[in-house]
Amino acid sequence: MDVMLIISAAGVLGGLGIVIGALLGYVGEKMKVSIDPKVEQIYDLLPQLNCGACGYAGCEQAAEAMAKGDAPPDTCVVGGEEEIKLIGSILGVEVGKKEYTTRPVIHCGKGRNKVEPLFEYNGLRTCAAVNAMGGDVPCSYGCLGFGDCVSACPFDAVHIGSDGLPEFDLDRCTRCGLCAKACPRGLITFIPQKAGVYVACSNKDIGKKVREVCDAGCIACRICERNCPNGAFTVEENLARVDYDKCQLALVCVEKCPTKCINKL
Repeated sequence: MDVMLIISAAGVLGGLGIVIGALLGYVGEKMKVSIDPKVEQIYDLLPQLNCGACGYAGCEQAAEAMAKGDAPPDTCVVGGEEEIKLIGSILGVEVGKKEYTTRPVIHCGKGRNKVEPLFEYNGLRTCAAVNAMGGDVPCSYGCLGFGDCVSACPFDAVHIGSDGLPEFDLDRCTRCGLCAKACPRGLITFIPQKAGVYVACSNKDIGKKVREVCDAGCIACRICERNCPNGAFTVEENLARVDYDKCQLALVCVEKCPTKCINKL
């Protein structure tokens, strides 16, 4: 083997490596995207849950929008007041106290601790697991009470009460919606903060079937619909619904509901 040929080949390869490395470095420098330092500062303040509750795909996208001025400092519904104020200071914007426009409610009036279970369940104690089996409570629309909503809340704002239903701490709740997403039966919704009543039921069966499984469910009797002086109630799919734009808190609905499934807040 010719030693000089080997040395020559090694030299050529080494030279090519240097040239390619230099080219890559040059291209990298030219193609480098400068990141607004504000984006990084804001991103570091966000919870980085990437939950999507703010309307953006993730926290990085939300941070970019806030840095550009396309979104307000309180875009993140999960973040606390302190984080919002810090984001405001980064952007040079004065931020006042966050005022919430909604509040969570559970559309079930009888928790698992007040009903006889259909069978003794010894499996994975999550609502999702039990719901996949059809549920172990008599009402197929009822709260399963295993606390998936509690586990999903990063702010300790949801607890299971003595009746087996979720209870919400509005002082801790950031209205992020993670509890609602975690409920496999879709029983948690957000209604206007100023609302004074809500329907604590989700059962869409006819009244006779509802009575067979629950004495606190909506039986679609339409008494609320007929008696509300402001026309705020309608019955759709055998379930009473509230139009909060029309509701003036006359509370006739609460007084006349025969099953007391319309609750005052």
